[in-house]
Amino acid sequence: MFHEKAWLDVCLGANRNCLDMRISPSWHYDGETMTAAQNFTSDPTDARRMFLAACLEARLPVSSFESQSSSETGCVHVDIATAGNSDAPTVIVLCPGARLTDGLCASGLQTSLLRAGLQIELPAEIGLVLVHTITPFEFRPAEMEKLIKTHTANSGWEDSLLAAAEYRFSEKQKNSEPETPRETERQRWCRHVISNIAENALSQTQQLIFLDVHTGPGPFGEAEVISCNIPGSNSKQRARALFGARAVADEVESKNILGPVAQGLAAALSNREIIPIVVEFGCYSLTTVLDTLLSRHETTIASGDHFDKFFYPESEAWRELIWEATADLLRLSFRSLEHDELSTQNDF
Repeated sequence: MFHEKAWLDVCLGANRNCLDMRISPSWHYDGETMTAAQNFTSDPTDARRMFLAACLEARLPVSSFESQSSSETGCVHVDIATAGNSDAPTVIVLCPGARLTDGLCASGLQTSLLRAGLQIELPAEIGLVLVHTITPFEFRPAEMEKLIKTHTANSGWEDSLLAAAEYRFSEKQKNSEPETPRETERQRWCRHVISNIAENALSQTQQLIFLDVHTGPGPFGEAEVISCNIPGSNSKQRARALFGARAVADEVESKNILGPVAQGLAAALSNREIIPIVVEFGCYSLTTVLDTLLSRHETTIASGDHFDKFFYPESEAWRELIWEATADLLRLSFRSLEHDELSTQNDF
């Protein structure tokens, strides 16, 4: 077991004053057998503590930031851990999408990655950056209730149509929210964090591979690897070279599907080769979600307390499945980059 205070001083260095971190020793991993599912939690504070403890155990440097804006949802933290060659020309960035459920899912995967020691398998010319943040964004139950009331339970619904409808509703929510001074303050803070990551963790990078973690409707525990489109680039071909047939081409432009971390970094480093990949983990069929909600009392829908469970299952089996899928994807990318000319090409 490490002395947390001394190691935090080493980890944070000049960034130590960004955040007064207090990690309970109870979160330390003492070598006992743990399942990947134990690295997941529904509590953002616990998720962050487990991630930071795993960074300590792995002896990874960490830079941390805390938003200064006051909010009903509390402050937002961003923690950046780096592994592998700090001057590597190719870096894999594992980060969450925009939703609370995306952040919790990515947190569990990042902690599992470190406790499994997967960072040790990195090829010499490949770096790894873990961006840990849990955005306090949740589905608004009223919006979903509106969607439910416009339909009736119908086993003939097609998942593809329902998934598209769910995506459009979430986009409408984000775009229709009025901008407030607090949101503007947060946006400025986010730009500061993105700029810091780009300048300090990715300054030597020539090629960036984003693995942007999302959860959504789909087969239970299965990972859909979506290669996003960057106009004028050959990002899809690069994705195919990395992940083979698993990389499903998406005609939606990357800015319309990537989470805020990946979007911000891609914009800040637009002169580099960017390979944006969304990894979306299926939770339940959207038909199942809507049919389940329709069968419940309306007050249950309105409460929203259970709603995130549809997009972040508490099932240990689901959490083990998505970790296994993530480990497979990472190892596949390691092998592809190690044995392919992708990591050394500069013809972009």
